[in-house]
Amino acid sequence: MGRRTTSKYYDALAPVVPYYTYQAVSSLARREDADRMGLVRLFVGQVPYHLEPAHVAWMLELVSGCRVPLVEKIVRWTQNRKPCGCFHVLVRPRDVGAFMLLDQTVLCEAEVMWAARDASEKAVLEEHCRYLHANPGARTPLMPYQLMTVQLARSDYRAPQGLGQGAAAHHW
Repeated sequence: MGRRTTSKYYDALAPVVPYYTYQAVSSLARREDADRMGLVRLFVGQVPYHLEPAHVAWMLELVSGCRVPLVEKIVRWTQNRKPCGCFHVLVRPRDVGAFMLLDQTVLCEAEVMWAARDASEKAVLEEHCRYLHANPGARTPLMPYQLMTVQLARSDYRAPQGLGQGAAAHHW
């Protein structure tokens, strides 16, 4: 399951299925149709940078129970020259609430994600994140150590044209 030097935090939690078992699902939308369809753009952050849009769509569908029509990887680097694990997710207006409920309730690690199902499980994840923040040596390199962020997108970022469909927007 990856590097777990703080297993005491997970005793009360059951992991969500590991990333490597993901199954691609058919896309509901193409980028050029998103505006016409009235899709809402959400920002999803604190996700492992190496994940592709298909992984993110799969994990969000798994924990929200709603379809994800389109995911775009935000290709940027932090000030410390680390890649960002950020995505724009375009969803149907009726599903926005289900995705927003995921904000600050999911922790993505190297091979698995943990999703809090109630306040006590969320408290466990928050405690673990505080531990990781205070103890950099306990972190897995290039992995988030904060809970996943899901918010209405505020930037005007568009995936660069030169990246093509595979890296910036995955249509499967």
